[in-house]
Amino acid sequence: DDSNPPFMYDKDGKASGLYPELTIELFKRIGAAVSVKAYPWKRVVMMIDKSTAGVAGIYKNKERLQKYDYSDPIGKESIHLFVKSDSNISFTKFEDLKGYRIGINVGWSLGDEFDNLKKQALFTVDEGKSTILNFQKMKKNRIDAVACIYEDGLLQIKELGISNEVKSLPKEIITNEVYITFNKNAGKTALLKKINEEIQKMKADGSIQAIYDKILK
Repeated sequence: DDSNPPFMYDKDGKASGLYPELTIELFKRIGAAVSVKAYPWKRVVMMIDKSTAGVAGIYKNKERLQKYDYSDPIGKESIHLFVKSDSNISFTKFEDLKGYRIGINVGWSLGDEFDNLKKQALFTVDEGKSTILNFQKMKKNRIDAVACIYEDGLLQIKELGISNEVKSLPKEIITNEVYITFNKNAGKTALLKKINEEIQKMKADGSIQAIYDKILK
């Protein structure tokens, strides 16, 4: 993704953030060449569907499991709802969101339950090109809430100077594990085996946690 700081984003034409740094270190350790690029998420999904690239920082869902091979998890992301400070919206279960307009990033899946309820039109989903654009939509009352990764949301409202105008609801919508993924037709089974072995080593020696601590400090 090219617009999901601090996890993955484009900075002056270079892939930056937690997942690019973790991926580069991981491939360095297994002695495999890798080129890490940041693209809009919709394009990323098209690329993995065509087997022209792998993806770092992607969730599982039923549809994707039919098409992609997954590594062991490299981390977790908690998705929260951000609303205006004077909003009466609360969240303990998805039914609480009935009738509301929820902004998410283009092409994102927030898990099978959210995706299914979106199809059933329990709530309206408005897809924006980035989290920051979704917050701008909410400021103009075009949507009622923004669903995004907690750290990303905090960063964007600070960048926009609206920290006093927006609040995060305490209960997360979902916490998703994130993975490195390839299309099943890409023939990356042997590579994924090496990746998984190294992920376990990096978890054991604290390397993955050190990267998280560095980027999310």
